[in-house]
Amino acid sequence: MAVDLSGLTGYVDENRLPLIKKVTLTAPSLKLFNIQTGVKQPTAINILTVDTTFGDCACGWDPAGKQELTQRMINPGCIKINDSICDLDMLKFWTGYHVRVAAGKESLGTFEADFVEGIVGDVVRKLDIALYKGDTDSSDPNLNKFDGLLKILRADMPASNILAPVSGESAYEALLRVHAALPGEALRRGNVAILVGSDVFRKALAELTAITLACKPETIGEDGNSKQNGVDFFYLPGSKTRVFAVEGLDGTNQVLAGSLENFFYGTDLENDYEAIDFWYSKDNQEWRYAIKFISGVQVAFPDEIILSSIA
Repeated sequence: MAVDLSGLTGYVDENRLPLIKKVTLTAPSLKLFNIQTGVKQPTAINILTVDTTFGDCACGWDPAGKQELTQRMINPGCIKINDSICDLDMLKFWTGYHVRVAAGKESLGTFEADFVEGIVGDVVRKLDIALYKGDTDSSDPNLNKFDGLLKILRADMPASNILAPVSGESAYEALLRVHAALPGEALRRGNVAILVGSDVFRKALAELTAITLACKPETIGEDGNSKQNGVDFFYLPGSKTRVFAVEGLDGTNQVLAGSLENFFYGTDLENDYEAIDFWYSKDNQEWRYAIKFISGVQVAFPDEIILSSIA
């Protein structure tokens, strides 16, 4: 008799909301960005720009200056994940560790929790990649659900904010050059950060160590770096700017710099449209899972971002 998996739905039932939050909110980069919920379709980031004008001290009312309301749109995509696995296939590999079979009381024990957590972890990793590399024109199904930051910025930011790579420049030198190019508006906005792939992060940190720049232990930690919300970072010496390692930029050699207040992620999380399910299908004699959620990214002020790459 095949193992009855119908009793395993308790894990997902009891953890449905935490699990979908893990799927939609725990990609490393999303621990740094602003989260805008209630996003089901194109949704505006409302921006108020105030330009005051000093006047002469004289009698009368002389209005001057302006207030401008503008919008940047988060254009999200819906992501659906459907897959299945045969319970008999699972038994071949998990019998000795997780599967507990007793007469009249068959169960896979903690396998459901491990399996679901493994799925969620893989989705989170691929979502972090899509946040940067997403392109609705791509043929890659993991990237074509919404446009990522690299495509958005290249289309909307001033050409002067895209710095050409410099031949022979080290990763650390590139970070210094990008930081020096940041507009004053980004610095005044605060919470300035440089986002790079973990590969560039390691190179820059190694170069920083090799040239023995003085860094306080509390600045980069005993192992050379620290974490914020689980994301590796170090302070760029001589500044309050943090350099973060994000998996989504791995292999791109791209460097993004700006205020983290400028980065937005849109998702739903306010109704049942986003969901995660895990169940045994008796009709199909297999274990199935389904995940559905909405995601999109945007920047409020593209002219305050600097984009470059490592030669």
